[in-house]
Amino acid sequence: MSTAAWSPVSLAVVSAGAGCPRPTRLLADRVAEAVCRSPAAGGARAQAEVVDLHRLAADLARSHRQ
Repeated sequence: MSTAAWSPVSLAVVSAGAGCPRPTRLLADRVAEAVCRSPAAGGARAQAEVVDLHRLAADLARSHRQ
């Protein structure tokens, strides 16, 4: 099967670091970039979305207590 017939690959990368400057976010960005670049070498398409839980931390903590 040729790579042209492959479906695009979707990737979700979750970053949950709370420190500043948040090295986990930097790592998440680098992992997403590397993974998206890897299939491109074989002709497949990939896209990544980084979900940053840092922004949701307060809401997540409140919902846990309820």
